[in-house]
Amino acid sequence: MWPESPWMGEPNIIEYKTADRTLIAGSLQLLCLRRKMPRMKYCRLTQALIVVCCCPSGVLLADEVGADKWGFSLGAFLTDQDMKTDFQVGGATAGRGIDFEEDLGLDESLSVFRLDAFYRIADRHRLDFSIFDLSRSANITLSREIEWQDTIYPLSATLITKLDLSIYKAAYTYEWSRQARGYFGVTGGFYVADIGLSLGLPVTGDREVGSITAPLPVIGIRGEYFLSKRWRAHASAEWFFVDIDDLHGSLNDVLLGVDYSVFENAAIGLGFNSVHLDLDAAEKALRADLKWDYSGAIAYVQFRF
Repeated sequence: MWPESPWMGEPNIIEYKTADRTLIAGSLQLLCLRRKMPRMKYCRLTQALIVVCCCPSGVLLADEVGADKWGFSLGAFLTDQDMKTDFQVGGATAGRGIDFEEDLGLDESLSVFRLDAFYRIADRHRLDFSIFDLSRSANITLSREIEWQDTIYPLSATLITKLDLSIYKAAYTYEWSRQARGYFGVTGGFYVADIGLSLGLPVTGDREVGSITAPLPVIGIRGEYFLSKRWRAHASAEWFFVDIDDLHGSLNDVLLGVDYSVFENAAIGLGFNSVHLDLDAAEKALRADLKWDYSGAIAYVQFRF
């Protein structure tokens, strides 16, 4: 409900909170009109002028930030990848480093399904989740000799490669700064890369398999900003660095996006995600030194409730 403008006495200063700023309006600005129209019409005119000045669209924006309890996005992630690794077994280097795309013939570009979701557990407190799969496979004639684990694959051999790679992300965000149109928060969570690689010869059926699951703790920042009633921009950045026992490495994960609300609870959007991972991890007798970069565009449909 609009606050009532005073008719008599000292001019009153009224504060209206809009989507992007606080407007201070004084009733002195329309004193010349008071004497020419009834009180009710004067009050309505004053209020209408304030709305028009604050919101060019003619609609006063409500406080959308924090209004949604939960939501999820379904999207297509179009990635370009570059993965290199050195494997060791029992502490002995198992050969020259392997470039997964150049040496093993795995596709550099890949389109995969991606699920992102959030749940607001309390005011200013939210949880975010992401799941997607970057698995690839290839059948290639080797252009050089490759040694992996305890097997040597000779030049010109036909090699079947299967890389299983699943990504799971979970993060908690505290929105320590919130405005009418957006928020800025700090995050903490986990980036989990579940990696499995198998190499085999189709003639003999022999196959070598190795797998590592790397749960990486990350910290970062997250925010969103409503550009207008329907347009929203969002971004996040997460970092990881560790050097303990059998786990060493770093991670940088940056996500940018913008979406358009087509209905009250549904939006379509485009985003960009870039990740750089440098990891040296050991599990039982297998050690892997993994350098991995991937980046790409995300086209998604989002639902908020």
